[in-house]
Amino acid sequence: LLQKIIDSAENLGRTRSIGILTAALRDDWFAARECLLQVSVDNSASLHALESAAFLVSLDTASPTTHKEFSLACHCGDGVDRFFDKNFQIIVFANGRYGFNGEHSLTDATTDMRLCNTMVREAEALSLEHPLSLGAVAADGFGAEELKFSYNSALISHIHKAIDYFDTTVAAHELSTLTFDSYGKENIKKMQVSPD
Repeated sequence: LLQKIIDSAENLGRTRSIGILTAALRDDWFAARECLLQVSVDNSASLHALESAAFLVSLDTASPTTHKEFSLACHCGDGVDRFFDKNFQIIVFANGRYGFNGEHSLTDATTDMRLCNTMVREAEALSLEHPLSLGAVAADGFGAEELKFSYNSALISHIHKAIDYFDTTVAAHELSTLTFDSYGKENIKKMQVSPD
């Protein structure tokens, strides 16, 4: 089932990405959203499904290995398989790593991070040797349904503009990572200070 979802998304290509529109400037995203909704009733239903979901899962074809690659992939990826207006997205990479992307204007970032940390703890507590150890589950049992979107030339133009903006913005980013395990929140709490 998951491979079928990945394959169908890869067939769409970057210029059919609805998620990339959420990376645009707010006024541009508003105009693109209005255009999207006017193209077809299916677009309205599919967008509602995305916007009303508690969270989204992104099956990313990238395989980040270093901290820097992983951080950049979680932060923005290629923009295609993200919906940047969603406050919580679980990202699963092709190499089995996973992370999250969050937009925290709806909630405090501390809440999102706590949810993420709980999810990671619970997932890692499963200690599965192999995903199939969960037992066979019929693909139909998940009830996955492809979200259909229709396009017109105006919507394609909005998507191209969003791609250009996204690429320019990401190219201007500089990201460095540092792993420092010698000092953590427990030490800060001992000083009676909030680790936030």
